[in-house]
Amino acid sequence: LTGHCDRYDQLCDEIVTNAQLAASAQKRGKNAKASKFASAAFTSFKLAIKENDKEPQAYLNYAHFLFNSNRPLESLEYWESARSRTRSSDKGAVDAGSDVDAREWIDSRIKLAKY
Repeated sequence: LTGHCDRYDQLCDEIVTNAQLAASAQKRGKNAKASKFASAAFTSFKLAIKENDKEPQAYLNYAHFLFNSNRPLESLEYWESARSRTRSSDKGAVDAGSDVDAREWIDSRIKLAKY
């Protein structure tokens, strides 16, 4: 589901890396560092969608970060944005199955975030 732009892919990877660093810092009680990495994850997200707003990967990565950070209601907006960037059918798709599978997975995350 990543975009076709190297910079976009790099930024999507940075979202994940900063999210992991934030979680690690939080577990060690390093709240200031955790906040710094969380902010960096958001910055990478904003840069990624500026680079390519049509792809879902940045939204998926950031939604996943929020969800895993016990912020499920905040994650809803990003799950839904990711979902809106996937096709509802794989008709004519080169990689048939990927968007439909992604939508089903995203729908399951939306349900979990709501409850």
